[in-house]
Amino acid sequence: MRNVATEKMGKPKNIHEGKGESESEQPAYHESYLLPVKILLSLVVLLSVFLLIRSAPLTCYSRILSLSKEIMASFKNLQNTEPVDPCVEMLPKLYLDIHNYCVLTKLRNFVAYPACQRVPQVSALKEKIRSLYTIMISFCRRDLVFLTDDCDALEIPILSPTDPSVNQS
Repeated sequence: MRNVATEKMGKPKNIHEGKGESESEQPAYHESYLLPVKILLSLVVLLSVFLLIRSAPLTCYSRILSLSKEIMASFKNLQNTEPVDPCVEMLPKLYLDIHNYCVLTKLRNFVAYPACQRVPQVSALKEKIRSLYTIMISFCRRDLVFLTDDCDALEIPILSPTDPSVNQS
């Protein structure tokens, strides 16, 4: 049996036939199409790698270290803002060394300090300190290694050459 539809339609024509263009003169559509795809694919891979790196879970140590630095920066900012509330001047010095066992006592005493209940920045600082204390004594208790128990070192910190951002309060 013959296929009548195929005979009527005939052989498919090349759209470039009869226009004088040879195979080599045809525009390279595939190259111009692939460039944006390659760029888009590269961006997707780059963003995926970035998200993978950023989504790595924090260790107890890194969380404690970052929170202690954040607390010290907040305390320094609180003392340097003008006008300084008189009760802020009366707050105990706050230098945190998470490798010093006495830091637990220091955190507990700072949170228990009764002054400055009416200053919102101090209340927020105490809340951060309470969080750090809770993390240190419960969640990360087994992961912490205290290198010293020198309580005087928390009162007058020695500036280390590895951390020049630490200033005396």
